[in-house]
Amino acid sequence: MEYTNRPADMEILDTSVNAVRLEISGSGALLRRIQPDQVSVKLDLSKGVPGSNPFAITPESVSLPPGVLLKDVKPPVVDVTLDTTVKKELSVQVDWVGKLQDPLLIAQVKTDPLKVQVSGPARALSTLSAVYTEKVSVDQISRSGTLSARLVPLPPP
Repeated sequence: MEYTNRPADMEILDTSVNAVRLEISGSGALLRRIQPDQVSVKLDLSKGVPGSNPFAITPESVSLPPGVLLKDVKPPVVDVTLDTTVKKELSVQVDWVGKLQDPLLIAQVKTDPLKVQVSGPARALSTLSAVYTEKVSVDQISRSGTLSARLVPLPPP
């Protein structure tokens, strides 16, 4: 399956299937020589809108070698879920783990940067207010200082 003409401001979030079954006919010799790269199914997403979009697999969507005929496609429709790509500023949240040694206390934490800009599907980003760092263990902290931690990538939608 190949998706073409996806609107530039949209991302594919999900598809109902990753492959389709094609029933084809033609001479036995021709069918035995077909290679996988000679068969393709292309869906034109140019008319897609945010949300679920049913796209019918038509004979024009299927590319076959000359002399091979398409008899049937299963499933005949593929649902493609699209969403617009947006940018959002999220707070950076440190993911603390462990136990600080007695009698130490963490009196102050400064995060730099305080916020980062991320981009992704509008639906997925709408519920997020922060992006987290990798786990930062407080077990080994013995004095004031600076720690560095990477941001954890956001989970897929």
